[in-house]
Amino acid sequence: MTGVIWLIQVVHYPSFNWVDRARSVDFSAFHVNGITKVVAPAMLGELGTAVFFIFAPPLELPQGFAWLNFLSIALIWISTFLFSVPKHDRLKKGHDGPTVRALVRTNWPRTILWTLRCLGLVLLFGGMN
Repeated sequence: MTGVIWLIQVVHYPSFNWVDRARSVDFSAFHVNGITKVVAPAMLGELGTAVFFIFAPPLELPQGFAWLNFLSIALIWISTFLFSVPKHDRLKKGHDGPTVRALVRTNWPRTILWTLRCLGLVLLFGGMN
């Protein structure tokens, strides 16, 4: 998800400002339908593995890391449903510059959390023998 979120953050969300206003409703629907097919299974998989690591961690996995991993996933989900989903709901009604800017701004916490989580996983699993 880290690569996906960076692409969304740096390229896709800002591109909402370049869409012809007459087609913005269609573009928004296209985005939501398409991105949901990509991110929903991945986010559910992340949540499932985070829960699994808490209750049945590999021996090498520190319990504190399992909980930190779960916390990062929980914060990502909370941010998604608290900030991103309502902004997308507004954009389904038509282009709104302030909403696009708010979407980009409020997506940074998710981008940072996914990046830190990815780095933690790389360090953890890269150091396992």
